[in-house]
Amino acid sequence: MDRASNFKGEEINSDVIHGTDQRFTVGKLIEDLTVELENAQASIAQWKNEIIHGDRLKLQMGNLKTKKQESLKIRRAAYKNFENQVHRRASEPFEHP
Repeated sequence: MDRASNFKGEEINSDVIHGTDQRFTVGKLIEDLTVELENAQASIAQWKNEIIHGDRLKLQMGNLKTKKQESLKIRRAAYKNFENQVHRRASEPFEHP
């Protein structure tokens, strides 16, 4: 872009757009480079947005994991309490009414 902007002639050879030397008018090359730059910036912005979304999702999933682990601990403790009650009842002598 700098080379094209500072070029004094009307036509310029460049391989920056298609990878092989091509002849452009300076105005057309600057126009094409501007479009490519805007496309690249849009892609970068989209990738950054996806990273931000992924980071937020990672944080949310980490928080959810912590909550679920706490809930699981509570359920396991309740189940263990239930098992202990069953064991105590099973070891008590059986009384007929």
